[in-house]
Amino acid sequence: MTASMRSHDWIVSKKAPKAFFEQYPEYHPLVTQILWKRGICSQKEVDAFFNPDYETDTHDPFLLSGMEEAVRIIGDALESGEHILIYGDYDADGVCASTVLMETFQALGAEKISVYIPHRQDEGYGLNDEAIRKAAGDGVNLIVTVDCGSTNVSQVALAKELGMRIVVTDHHTVLRASPSADAFVNPHKKDDAYPFKGLSGTAVAFKVACALVARGRGKASTMPAGWEKWMLDIVALSTITDVMPLIGENRALVRWGLFVLAQTRREGLRALMRVSGVTPTLNRSENTTNLNPFTLGFALGPRLNAAGRMEHAQLAFDLLNAKTREEADRLAILLDGANRRRQTVVRDILSQIPKEDIDAAPAVVVGSEEWPIGVLGIVAGRIADAYGKPAFIYQRQETRLVGSARTPAHVHTVRVLESCESVLEKFGGHAQAGGFTATLAQESVLRERIISHVALLEHRDPTISVDSVITPEDISWETYDALSALAPYGQDNPEPVFLLKGARVTRKQEVGKGAHIRCILEAGPVRDREGSQRASASNGAGNRSIKAMGFRLAKEASLFSEGDTVDAVVRLAVDEYNGRRDLMVELVDMRRG
Repeated sequence: MTASMRSHDWIVSKKAPKAFFEQYPEYHPLVTQILWKRGICSQKEVDAFFNPDYETDTHDPFLLSGMEEAVRIIGDALESGEHILIYGDYDADGVCASTVLMETFQALGAEKISVYIPHRQDEGYGLNDEAIRKAAGDGVNLIVTVDCGSTNVSQVALAKELGMRIVVTDHHTVLRASPSADAFVNPHKKDDAYPFKGLSGTAVAFKVACALVARGRGKASTMPAGWEKWMLDIVALSTITDVMPLIGENRALVRWGLFVLAQTRREGLRALMRVSGVTPTLNRSENTTNLNPFTLGFALGPRLNAAGRMEHAQLAFDLLNAKTREEADRLAILLDGANRRRQTVVRDILSQIPKEDIDAAPAVVVGSEEWPIGVLGIVAGRIADAYGKPAFIYQRQETRLVGSARTPAHVHTVRVLESCESVLEKFGGHAQAGGFTATLAQESVLRERIISHVALLEHRDPTISVDSVITPEDISWETYDALSALAPYGQDNPEPVFLLKGARVTRKQEVGKGAHIRCILEAGPVRDREGSQRASASNGAGNRSIKAMGFRLAKEASLFSEGDTVDAVVRLAVDEYNGRRDLMVELVDMRRG
């Protein structure tokens, strides 16, 4: 088989059974094919997927193990006027989660609340001893963590030794040793029976908020019905930015969160949309908006995350809680500038990692004194996506190294880090993302252990999962509109990807300072020997010219020239410019046809 320009294998989904298409005649055949491929087969599953309902498709927060204890402890602290510290995290999820609990505690009548967000560079992820001791010195009675704490066994024990109670709320992988918190809420606990495991840290905090209101703690009786739904804007934002699966309960949280975001009361999010060039629209009769996960994942989220990556996450927290337009605009401009600097730094680091180093081992384990901690996760993710290899990228400091890891789907990040537990100071994360800290003296040992562990795993070439083969006739507004019903897209519900065979490259040019590729693919439908349609690059009546754009693919596309016949993996997309909307395809990969 001819290699693709990205050196990926293409796995084309088998066609759904004829009976399945007959079961759902009301849907476009490509939509039906995608439902079958993703295992959404029963009428109940199909209905919940296309029409997620907030009331029926979200679960009772008290199904989370430890929720009753958490509500009792927090409720007692609220009603006793105790000093409560919300201990957050420096990414968008942690900042949003901190905001959810702060707003909830304030609405329930808390007399004294503090929020602590650690500095990514100076303190690292999770609880730390110095911050715990400071909280005790400040007279804190209760610590409530959000988006962290599951792996901080010794820090939780220290908090209790210093006379404080501690409630851990989190969504990260739980290791063999769990913290001895007064209450521990995490859907990944071994004894947890919550039906959906894919909640973000903010969504877990939101469940705590809902539970407090449901139990009537504090001043809950004075709050208007449905008050908590106004926080769905940042629940949706966290779900997308933390790359949570867009299936199950998250589809309801994100769909209605986007609707709330389009009419958000937060001056900060309004300012962030303005600086990002996002103008929300709202159709109240159909409960729809033009906002989508792309808006959150590529416009708002990166700017919010830029605070913790380049400055301090307090900037992002302050933005979400800004009270005036002037303050919000000032902070949004700062975050936009930080995001631009972040983009430059990421490009610089990627250019410093030789391809031969990436090719030399089954895992990429590299570091430098010059690489800022805040962008290492992005760099690792780019490498893992591009080469299908686990990437562990770190900063060398005076006595230790601190890094981020990203791995392809067949490699569990935390399991790899667990195999190195004896040489790590701390670590944590999810299946495909994590963070780690070790002494600098262990650098070579850590590299050897990571590479050795990954080498024992089954090698898999990077793949692209193709939903269906299409013809040029399928590239239509009718198809685009039909596929839009599958949104919102995200983790575990990716945007559909199709294979267009036998197209001819008739025009090709680099754009975006040489980073992207724009071309025209010409093809027309013919019948193959089995009677199914495919594209044909031959000249003649019926051929179509299809606009195509490949983002960050200019280097790879240099393998092709005008006049070449290619097979292309594509997504349907819209090219919007100066008020004009044209249908196009986004190139995912190409190979010679």
